[in-house]
Amino acid sequence: MSPSDFISIIGCAISLIGFGFTIYQVKQARKVSEASRDAIEDTRRTIEHTLSVLDVTKHIEAIKLAQEALSNNHIDVCLIYLRELRTLLIDLRESPLFIDMRQTFGEHQINVGRNIHNLAEYADNPDMLNKTVLRGDLERLSEELTCVQSKLKHNTL
Repeated sequence: MSPSDFISIIGCAISLIGFGFTIYQVKQARKVSEASRDAIEDTRRTIEHTLSVLDVTKHIEAIKLAQEALSNNHIDVCLIYLRELRTLLIDLRESPLFIDMRQTFGEHQINVGRNIHNLAEYADNPDMLNKTVLRGDLERLSEELTCVQSKLKHNTL
């Protein structure tokens, strides 16, 4: 065996070791990439969850403000909060987190729409308005959202 053959064998062995090391590095890079993708997805879910808790809290606050305005016969202010609440309900209904509750939120959205219509109709004469129905609708929605908020906070939704 000549020295050039010996050098060729050593070069081939080094090439094979280098090729193996390259494959190892590619596998490591893929693991890091998958871990990064998983971490990004977890972060996205956490942000979505936090925003959902905040959205529900905003709904509950809008209900309280609407109830207060109704109690003080500020029909125009109550209308503003109900319109905001209807928009918020539409957003909740479209959220992927609440896919199982779409029908429930849709029913509440219809009730809020009906109450907006009634308030607008009786804005000039609030004494003619049946506030009991409106208060009941708002109270049921508030209870439902408080339950949803609790489930969200405890990650049981």
